[in-house]
Amino acid sequence: MELPGKGSSTPTVYGDKIFLTVPIDDHDSVLCIDLEGKKQWEQVLGKDRKGQREHKNGSTSNPSPVVDADHVYVYFQSGRLAALSHAGEKKWEVNLQERWGEDTLWWPLGSSPVLAGANVVVPVIQEGNSYLAAFDRRTGEVAWKSDRNYKTEKESDQAYTTPILAKDEDGAEVIVTWGADHLTGHAVEDGKLLWECGGFNPENKAMWRVIASPALSDGIAAVPYGRTSFVAGVKIGGKGDTTMSHRIWEREGFGADCPSPVAKDGRVYILTDRGAIHCLDLKTGEDIWEDALPRAGAKFFS
Repeated sequence: MELPGKGSSTPTVYGDKIFLTVPIDDHDSVLCIDLEGKKQWEQVLGKDRKGQREHKNGSTSNPSPVVDADHVYVYFQSGRLAALSHAGEKKWEVNLQERWGEDTLWWPLGSSPVLAGANVVVPVIQEGNSYLAAFDRRTGEVAWKSDRNYKTEKESDQAYTTPILAKDEDGAEVIVTWGADHLTGHAVEDGKLLWECGGFNPENKAMWRVIASPALSDGIAAVPYGRTSFVAGVKIGGKGDTTMSHRIWEREGFGADCPSPVAKDGRVYILTDRGAIHCLDLKTGEDIWEDALPRAGAKFFS
């Protein structure tokens, strides 16, 4: 099936439907197709917004949809966040940038919303004021907004990552967020900062923005950083500054700038931008195996 526009979001499958965000005639839009590739519906929401710079692999529809039993939640570079029924009817819409200011990212916005408790949560990690904002899934009303600001060098305060909902060492659900040289944990109920882990940019370098999201399993996050040069293992949980207590390993010499790693059953799999694959023990960071995809002229992004 040929799509009506260039979107860089990941399709989301729920039941027998596939949902994806895509620009249609310079408008933020949502497309639903069935598992056989037949279009079920499309919903055009409003005019899109171009960023400071465009990227040949990006679009105004980079964030991926997230779906529950009632709604499809979509987010766009314009700041538009909307909830649709599974049949494509718009239930509510808000605009984060109209409410709290346009994003200051240098490249096309890429963070996706996540579901946490009764809310849908959107991260905005950028130059200037950064925050997490939670909206009631049913109404779109603001449930909470939590500022998330760290002093960094130029561009290192910008992130294109997506938070992860996880359970900490005490069994409580926490929103794990990566960006601005810090991995942070926030309470699902009110967005309160529970813990923060730093040490990801000890020389305080500029231009260390992050794109790849962490991988998380077994209470440990594998965090790629340093523009392909490092990966660190961080135990989820604790209180306050956990930099010294919860960083459990670090590897130097490889990593991922764009592709997000995945973790399962005590292992983390890291695809580098040039196609090398590293499988590490999630608890120790030690090598289990290494391989590579066939050589390609272009970088890997997914």
